[in-house]
Amino acid sequence: PALDGAGLHVPGAIQVHGREDHGRAAADVHRLQKRRFGLDGLLAVADAHGGRRDPDLGIITNIGKAHLEGFGGYQGVINSKTELYRYLKAKKGRIFLNTDHPLMMEHAAGMEIRTYGTLHDAYVRGSEIIACPLITLQITIGKRSFPVQSKLFGSHNAENILAAACVGDFFKVPVSTIKNAIENYTPDTNRSQVRQTEKNLLILDAYNANPSSMELAIRNFAALPGENKTAILG
Repeated sequence: PALDGAGLHVPGAIQVHGREDHGRAAADVHRLQKRRFGLDGLLAVADAHGGRRDPDLGIITNIGKAHLEGFGGYQGVINSKTELYRYLKAKKGRIFLNTDHPLMMEHAAGMEIRTYGTLHDAYVRGSEIIACPLITLQITIGKRSFPVQSKLFGSHNAENILAAACVGDFFKVPVSTIKNAIENYTPDTNRSQVRQTEKNLLILDAYNANPSSMELAIRNFAALPGENKTAILG
C-alpha cells in the first residue's frame, strides 16, 4: 500500500529496485531509502553514487518461501532477510515489527521496535478485517481508531496496509492523510488488482509467485462467494 498523499510509499514487500523516494511527514522532510536489503546483501547495496547506505530504520513485512533456488532453501531466505535486523541491532536502530509473525518476533528480540498487527498489544492494530473481494478493516493507532476501505484484494494484504499506517504514523503523518492515502491507492502492477469486465470479475495477481504467496492467493480466492470460479495458474 502507499501513503502517496504524504509522499511516503510502502509497497507490499518494501522492495524497490534501483530507486529511492523521499517522504514528507508533516512540515518536515524525511529521506526514506528503500532497498531489497538482505536479498542482495545489506552491506553490498550501494547508492547511485557508489556509496554505502547506513539505515537507522527498517521493516521486513514477511519472510515467505521466495527465492528458494538462490538461497538453498527456506533457512537461507530467513538468514538473508534477517540480516537487516542484525545490522540495525548492532547500530541500535529501530524496526517496524509485525507482531503476528513469531519468527520475526524471535529475530527482533532486544531491538527498538514500533509494532503493528492484529494482536491486542500492537501499537498499530487491525481488526474487523473483511475481504470480499476488497479489504475493509478498522485501524487503531494508540487511542485513535478509524475505518479503511481499500482497493486491495486478499485479507493477507491487511498486513501491508497496517505496515504503511505504522510507518506513516512514526513519521507524524496525520491519521486523515494515512486513511485517504490507503483508500486512494489503486494497485497497477499486476498484484492484488480487481477488474470488472463485461462478463467476469477478474482477480489479477500475476506479477510473480512463490509457494507462500500462491497459497494465500488461492485461499482468499476460494473464500469468495460466487459460482463458476476458475483459477488460472502458470
